[in-house]
Amino acid sequence: MTDASSISDAEASKAHRSLGLTAEVADTDAYANTVERFRARRIALPTFAELRDPSTIPAARLAALAGV
Repeated sequence: MTDASSISDAEASKAHRSLGLTAEVADTDAYANTVERFRARRIALPTFAELRDPSTIPAARLAALAGV
């Protein structure tokens, strides 16, 4: 198995493309509309770290979800 720190940028880019992952936004208008809608509705997506370890989610955010 290859250590992730030894992978070149080109290799990482090729791997991302092969998995359908991209760092570019495909539709900037849709992205901007989504950001605006989420802000207006106070929607906060969890971070990858919070998904990995839900105990890191701030207590205030968990309290706001109590009624859901």
